[in-house]
Amino acid sequence: MYPFKSSFRQSIHIWVICFLLFIASAVFLFIETKAVGYLTLVPYHHKWLDVFFTWFTYLGDGLFILLLAMFLIVRKIKWTGIAVIATYAISGILSQSVKYFFPSPRPAVFFREAGMDFYEIPGVTLMKSMASFPSGHTASAFALMATLVLCYPRSRWNLLWLLLAVLIGYSRMYLGNHFLLDVLCGAMLGVLSACICHMYVYRFAAKSKLPG
Repeated sequence: MYPFKSSFRQSIHIWVICFLLFIASAVFLFIETKAVGYLTLVPYHHKWLDVFFTWFTYLGDGLFILLLAMFLIVRKIKWTGIAVIATYAISGILSQSVKYFFPSPRPAVFFREAGMDFYEIPGVTLMKSMASFPSGHTASAFALMATLVLCYPRSRWNLLWLLLAVLIGYSRMYLGNHFLLDVLCGAMLGVLSACICHMYVYRFAAKSKLPG
């Protein structure tokens, strides 16, 4: 595990791409209204995409991330596993805190209350109709991505981790759970959580000299 500054420099291309994605999303949000923006990004549905995104979105679920962390720890990649757990916890606390103070209707609820037609995917359940902002799944996905990139800044898989995180974010919109603003905020919280966590986990890892 590299110190934060070293990891950041070695993986600068990933952070530049993230920054450009965040800026592009912010500009899009500034130009388009909430409803029009959503319909522009999710213009149609297909039964195969319904099935794909219904299952793919679980990669941002807490259970998957905790299982991955346990796998890393069992494989004696201890500090990476600990970093994954800690970052997930931080991003979860942050996203749930924001949800509590800023309740916002999910797209399915928003469009239904506006009297507009909305395609609902069979099997997709909205547990909390006013918990749209921010996207917790996206926060978890970007927290995991950022943690793996910081722990292994030279890995050839880092672009893939970023792509998967972006797709998880998009899946939350496709499934009717979140707007782009929710996803963008979740992604930023996830990256922030990973950066904060990596600084502290590295200190303990450096002292212990254990692998991972």
